[in-house]
Amino acid sequence: MTDTGAPGMERIRRVAASTGLDTARLEKDMTSSETATALARNLALARSIGLDGTPTFIIGTREIIPGAVSLDELRAALSRLKMAAHP
Repeated sequence: MTDTGAPGMERIRRVAASTGLDTARLEKDMTSSETATALARNLALARSIGLDGTPTFIIGTREIIPGAVSLDELRAALSRLKMAAHP
């Protein structure tokens, strides 16, 4: 996470193109009412359960991990989820 550049449209297009994304489709999706509606629903849901930052990881229905965590911490959370499902 060493990328500190500003996320302007030209930069977004360049990064998207470098990863093989369809930049025209990306720009269309970024400005669509469907995308705005989905984001608003997700934001309302997050606020309704007390989430206010990113990243936030929701593991199953029992665990919420706010903030950046290590791969080992995510693996441990998934292991706990598996153990709870199959004791």
